[in-house]
Amino acid sequence: MALLKFAIFLALATLVRWLISPSRKSPQRQTSSPASGKMIRDPHCGTHVAQELAVQVESGGETLMFCSKHCRDKYLLLRRSSEPKG
Repeated sequence: MALLKFAIFLALATLVRWLISPSRKSPQRQTSSPASGKMIRDPHCGTHVAQELAVQVESGGETLMFCSKHCRDKYLLLRRSSEPKG
């Protein structure tokens, strides 16, 4: 009887081990990562974003990079409103 209990225990332990083994888990979804790994800082909100994903705009002879179109538009609006009229 003890041998039967031991055999059942081993079978269950093996089954559990097989079910939780890494090879049975679904592969991790790979997130895209920037090729250069260079991060830039959004001049409006301060968020860091991968250079390849940044929204770029030429303004005042310089290239500005933003985390989103929303931040780009807000920054440009504030910049235009602060310029002297004339």
